[in-house]
Amino acid sequence: MANLDVFDDNNTNIFGGFNRYYGRNILAYKLREGMASLMKTYTRADENSPWIQTKTEPSAFKFSSLNVPYDDEIGIGATQKIGNLELGVKYLRREGKDLIRRSSAKKMGYNLGDNTTLKEDYSVYTNEGKSLSHIYTLSLNTISDIVVAGVSNAFGLSFNYIDSKRNFNTYEDVFDEYQTTATKVIFNGNLINQSELPNNTNKTPWNINANLVTKLPYKLSLGNFLNIQGGFDGIISDASQTIGGKTYRAYKSKKIGPAFSWDMRLSYEKNLVKNSAFFANLDISNLLNRKNIETIDSAGVMSYDTGRQIWLEVGYKW
Repeated sequence: MANLDVFDDNNTNIFGGFNRYYGRNILAYKLREGMASLMKTYTRADENSPWIQTKTEPSAFKFSSLNVPYDDEIGIGATQKIGNLELGVKYLRREGKDLIRRSSAKKMGYNLGDNTTLKEDYSVYTNEGKSLSHIYTLSLNTISDIVVAGVSNAFGLSFNYIDSKRNFNTYEDVFDEYQTTATKVIFNGNLINQSELPNNTNKTPWNINANLVTKLPYKLSLGNFLNIQGGFDGIISDASQTIGGKTYRAYKSKKIGPAFSWDMRLSYEKNLVKNSAFFANLDISNLLNRKNIETIDSAGVMSYDTGRQIWLEVGYKW
């Protein structure tokens, strides 16, 4: 990341750069290949009879070599100090390549499984996923702590606008390169081809983040982190409907409203000898235990953010 101090006084800065981030280890996809084969079914005639293994599940996945997914980022921005505040603007272009998607043997034209050790239409993962995002950020942060009633406070506020496109909903969405118009479904009361059903993109166009960190006595600090995520339009599964004696899967439009979350952290740190320190963090995620919709998958099923969680971390650093 390159930086230009416009007036050599560290008040006005322009920066930009290029980054590449590689995805996580893909070993998890290999592990799925053997998970189902570890499942065994045992039955017995009555409570006095021995358990007898009657079935071993065939594997539902077959792993083949995958490229490691990655994101290329190009960013440019500027910051301006105004009194004890720093105003920042930034543009980021992020392109995801070789992203992992799930497909099936039939759809990819692979040899089918034997249904003994491998399911006939087993799942495979491909590098067919791709995405492109344009992210615009406006931020305002305190430079030095603001002291109120003898207590120091640091404040930050940011607004992000996100324009993104991708050819999948989640990594688990099935990539169907042979999708036809043969299957019919009902959408908002109308019978249509399944291929005409709008995709769930789960695109939240904006979010607002605010944080306030307060330094308390006895080496304690309290952080409050607020987030408002913009809503989005989705397609959800509805009750099946019958037309002309034939039953069809049904879907309907649903407008998802903005989601609010509040996280909190109470921290303690005690300096010890030779630049070492003891620390403890108490984290409360989703303090209000709000039921926020996170995504809607390709089957129209809604997933929710995790509810309230409390974590305690204790450690020693040197």
